[in-house]
Amino acid sequence: MHGHRTGYLSMLPRLTELALLELDLSTLFQHIRALVDITKLLRLTIFHCQGVTNFLSDIETQVGGKSVALQHFSIESPQEVAESIKQRSLDAAEKCLQAMIHAETLQSLHTSWNVHSLLDPAFAEAFPTSQHMRSLSIHEGTNDSEYEHEMVLDISHLRETFQACPKLRSFGVRIPERFLLHQEPGEHSIMYDEFMEALQDLPHLRVLHLRQRNYLCSGLPTPAEDNPRNRLALTFKTHRWANVFFEHLHSRKWSLKLTALVIRCYLEKNANASNGYTYSSQHCFVKGLQVDAYGRTAAVAVPISRATLRKIEPDSDILDFDPECHWIGGRIGRLNRF
Repeated sequence: MHGHRTGYLSMLPRLTELALLELDLSTLFQHIRALVDITKLLRLTIFHCQGVTNFLSDIETQVGGKSVALQHFSIESPQEVAESIKQRSLDAAEKCLQAMIHAETLQSLHTSWNVHSLLDPAFAEAFPTSQHMRSLSIHEGTNDSEYEHEMVLDISHLRETFQACPKLRSFGVRIPERFLLHQEPGEHSIMYDEFMEALQDLPHLRVLHLRQRNYLCSGLPTPAEDNPRNRLALTFKTHRWANVFFEHLHSRKWSLKLTALVIRCYLEKNANASNGYTYSSQHCFVKGLQVDAYGRTAAVAVPISRATLRKIEPDSDILDFDPECHWIGGRIGRLNRF
């Protein structure tokens, strides 16, 4: 659904897929509950919508306690004004959200939320437990520079999630830029043992997608915009980091099936562009092996285009969900068609 054309639902009484994009959901469920059986939905997408808390609360009031059949669930929850939400509604919304995230039938789950959102505790504490889960992305955060500086990865929570979903084939997570480029003395990257060891709980993992904040929304310069002449240097540093990442795993015989790594994606200000910004594409790499003159083998990161990765890696559809960088190719409704 897009806009307010809910009348078309009368023609789809057995709907199994529902995509809600750029809507005010505050009272929507009251209008569609007689037409849509939420418990029969296989795919549910909630993206760029307001009134998410009230919508989930209404669902819980109507179908709370019943099991859901969801296989694919994608949700982006913005910050909402606390004064407009009653505590009873918030409690019901949290219960509904957790029920959907814990659905035993889930094959893919993609969540994005603002840390100042009313639903932040529910998002942060809930983790999927479906043994059928193949694709998962977690995007916690805000574009505040202060939060970016303080942000850390909750490794214990990640391990709980990984151990509950051992069949994951693709995983996406937001990380601070400093974890990639070692920009500050004493900072370590995401490549510290706790995170790399946690990945070993996912023996089938093939695609790792590392995302950053939306610099355009934060009003701060992107790493490349700090010095425009360093754009190529940023690409070089990213490639070098990817090389070290794959070799780190290869030398330890870890994550043997992890062959695709995707790093960052952001929008840059561009006065010459019609909409005022330019899309900076994701850096995509696949694992390769290199043998030197002495017969020693090392893993290397081979850069490829996003389009090529989509063709050769069936689990790369997770790239369509990049909350901080919306682009024409990332149509959220087409996610996970396996």
